[in-house]
Amino acid sequence: MFKKFFFLSALLSATSANAYHVVTPTGAGCDTEDGTCYILIKETLSDTNCQASNQVRLNPNKPGSEGQYSAGLAAFMAGKRLVVEIKGCHQNHPAPAYLYVTD
Repeated sequence: MFKKFFFLSALLSATSANAYHVVTPTGAGCDTEDGTCYILIKETLSDTNCQASNQVRLNPNKPGSEGQYSAGLAAFMAGKRLVVEIKGCHQNHPAPAYLYVTD
């Protein structure tokens, strides 16, 4: 019984290591040198291990990054916010596991 509890506790703490945020996009763009796209945000993401926290950077080598950029740009253009789960860093900026447009 104790082993099951310990395993479940470890699993929950591992999945909660990703930071989930609601952010307001203030701009969006892409770097033509390496193809990295980014979404500038109003909020500061202080609970990440990344050095910079005023934007979300999308790794062009990961599947879905083009769709994430499209969602970020759509939110910026429509004056909507984004729900973003941060999972690691890309170029010392927070990198999303997922993001979607909300309110």
